Amino acid sequence: MFIQIRNGTYFEHPILEDNMQQLFPDHDLQTPPDGFAHFVTVARPVLGPYQYIDNSRGFNGSGCEYEATENGFTDVWYILEMTAAEKIEKQNLFKAVWLLGPNWASWTFNETTCAYEPPTARPEDGEYSWDESTTSWVALP
Repeated sequence: MFIQIRNGTYFEHPILEDNMQQLFPDHDLQTPPDGFAHFVTVARPVLGPYQYIDNSRGFNGSGCEYEATENGFTDVWYILEMTAAEKIEKQNLFKAVWLLGPNWASWTFNETTCAYEPPTARPEDGEYSWDESTTSWVALP
C-alpha cells in the first residue's frame, strides 16, 4: 500500500498497490512515486478481556493513527488497560448477566478471562450442549 504525502505528513488514507499501478503505470512501485510513501497496514489487535481501544485517538475514534517509520507510514493502534475499578465493574456486570441465563451452578468464574468456565472442557470433535444435571457435555445429533 501507499499513502500520499503533503507538507511532510500523510494525506487522507492509504491507497492499494493495484490503484497505484493504474495511476502510475510506468513507475516501478518498489520505490514510491514522488509525493507518496509506502504504507504498512496493521490489523486491529485482538483485545484481552480488560482492554479497549482508545477512541479518543484516530479517525472518527477508531483508535488507529498513521505514524511515520523509517520506511514510510504504518497503522498504530492505541489500546488502553482497564483500571482495577473498571475490571471489577465489568466482572460484576458479566456475573449479573450470567444469572439471567441458564442455571449452570457447576461453572466457575475465571477472573483472568472474565468468563465462566465449565468443570470440563467442551470436546472439539463436534457440536455439544451442556447438561447441568450430569455436569457433562452431550453430543448434539
